[in-house]
Amino acid sequence: MSRSSQLLTVLLLCELLATVSAFKYRTCEPYQDAAKMHHSGFYCPRLNEEQNRVYCCRQSHQTLKYCCNESQFQSTMKINQTAPTTSFVSG
Repeated sequence: MSRSSQLLTVLLLCELLATVSAFKYRTCEPYQDAAKMHHSGFYCPRLNEEQNRVYCCRQSHQTLKYCCNESQFQSTMKINQTAPTTSFVSG
């Protein structure tokens, strides 16, 4: 495999991982609340919600999951998706 083919493969894999990573925050997976009640999973945004509410938020394990916007997601979940990430590719 040539060097350019390897680099292209790595770039495509990085793009795929970024897409999958972003998608996982848009899915509220099934869970049990503090009272051990089962809640089915759902995708954000729900039909009755604003289109910018594409993230799944949860204040704690004692609270229900809900769809939120990016700023709410970052403050609630303490995840900054806009922060630069560093990755190293050796070859």
